[in-house]
Amino acid sequence: MIPETISPRAVIILPVRGEDPFLARCIESLLDQNYPDYVLRIVIDSESDPSLPVIEKAVAMYSTDKVQVEYLHDIRETCGAKNSSLL
Repeated sequence: MIPETISPRAVIILPVRGEDPFLARCIESLLDQNYPDYVLRIVIDSESDPSLPVIEKAVAMYSTDKVQVEYLHDIRETCGAKNSSLL
């Protein structure tokens, strides 16, 4: 485990669109890490995105407040959806 004194708070942003056969494993790996102070923000393209059930199932396996799931509502004209999710 990394000592908290040298571990600043981190935010992991995971933009998601569509089905990905490795999505569940990706989320599980991020939540299994030993970094002490982080939040995983999953940004999904829409409420009807096919990735939602996979995300819900993977997150339900962990009893944690380290995950925030939100939907992309504002796709900027100056960049694509992925960069809009990051912003």
